[in-house]
Amino acid sequence: MLSVFKPSKAIISSISRSFSRPVVAAKSRPSFAKLTCQHNYSTKPRVQKTSSSGERGPKFRYLIMIGVVSYGALLLAIDGVDKNRPKNKFSEEEYDQLVQDGLKRKQKAIADNERVNVFLLPRATEAQTSEEELTKLGADVKAIKLDDLIQEEKKDKESRYGPLLIECELYDTKVPVGTYSSMIGTKLQELKETSGTKNFVVIGFPGSISESIKFEDKIVTVKNLITFDDDSSKDDVVSYYNTVQKVKRISSLDQLNGLVAK
Repeated sequence: MLSVFKPSKAIISSISRSFSRPVVAAKSRPSFAKLTCQHNYSTKPRVQKTSSSGERGPKFRYLIMIGVVSYGALLLAIDGVDKNRPKNKFSEEEYDQLVQDGLKRKQKAIADNERVNVFLLPRATEAQTSEEELTKLGADVKAIKLDDLIQEEKKDKESRYGPLLIECELYDTKVPVGTYSSMIGTKLQELKETSGTKNFVVIGFPGSISESIKFEDKIVTVKNLITFDDDSSKDDVVSYYNTVQKVKRISSLDQLNGLVAK
């Protein structure tokens, strides 16, 4: 006959205490989606870590670039100084070119090889240079009176010198040095082409040494400066031409023909 198990009072009391304890709910873990959203849309500012070597890189390249540019500018400056420095040595080709350039700069309106004879008569009285006296000049000699030429230029509306001459006369100012030389040079060229002569006497010119120098530098080489025998006045222009032995004395214009023939 089977025996029935009867639990003791101690066992029953222990089981009752176990079931009477409050049930504690297990903590739920956040889902993966929730963690992802919190990571992507977090309101906390991100702290970007910078690399010290990354900062040095651009700065170092910038310094190198400045150094290269500065060195290039220095080379250009040195090259400019060398080009402006006068040369002490020339090759044969450079020397020949230098001589040719100098000759071009010194070229006159009427070259010496054209063999044009120009005589200057800076001072003379009206009687000494009257129309009657001028007829004593040979057919091969043409006379240019500066005073007459000035009046012609002032009356000519197309003259390049007329306005300047009128203005200087109006304001009582000196005509710039070289103006008369250019005027006479233009007239010489005109007469040389129209008449075919190569002998000229310019009366009333030059009035100063500076004007005579300008005339010989730019226009033509003077053969002789003429003075009359009775002219005993001292003049700087006469003294200037006397130093190069170009002064000739005459008593009348017809004696100029003899000088042309020489």
